[in-house]
Amino acid sequence: MSPLSDVTNKGQHNAMASREDWLNTLVSRLRGHFASHGATVPERLRVSIGFPSRGGLSLKKRRTGEHWGEACSADGHHEIFISPLLEQPGACSTLVHELTHACLSPGVKHKAPFKRLGLAVGLEGKPASMGAGPELAATLATLGADIGPWPAARLNASELPKPQSTRLIKVECVNGSGYCVRVTRKWLDAVGAPICPCHNEPMKE
Repeated sequence: MSPLSDVTNKGQHNAMASREDWLNTLVSRLRGHFASHGATVPERLRVSIGFPSRGGLSLKKRRTGEHWGEACSADGHHEIFISPLLEQPGACSTLVHELTHACLSPGVKHKAPFKRLGLAVGLEGKPASMGAGPELAATLATLGADIGPWPAARLNASELPKPQSTRLIKVECVNGSGYCVRVTRKWLDAVGAPICPCHNEPMKE
């Protein structure tokens, strides 16, 4: 790891308006650290809070970050998205993982060059899920304390409304006979209500 003095401006605490401001400030503090390992963090780079394009709410293989290369951007920026489900330590660790992608060519993905650079900057674990090792985590915590309080609280995915299962809609005789059946919305919208056997007329919801 590079000396902490290389990647931090001690004593400069700023009130950050958003997680994006906070994380983009962290990027500026990490440029020297990556440079000390022969990697260049692109100048044209933005960090935003947002769900990855897939797997952002997966229970088994949840994705917590995503890097989009400059070729995907209309103004030639690298774009990094960090999940709002993360708190500060996880967000910082994920950011370093995505910055490692940003320093390499798009075709590298999680191949050997990614693993080499990831290990060099302090990540550990399997390439696709590399996170901050103890030394990098301590550095990130120190940098975070220098930047200032994390300006948000994590979202709790478990509080999201559960997807509604297929619901059967009750339809009944329009003449009040009491005859009723249940049918899915799909068929009501596609072909209409069933015909009531009592009066040979379409039934009503």
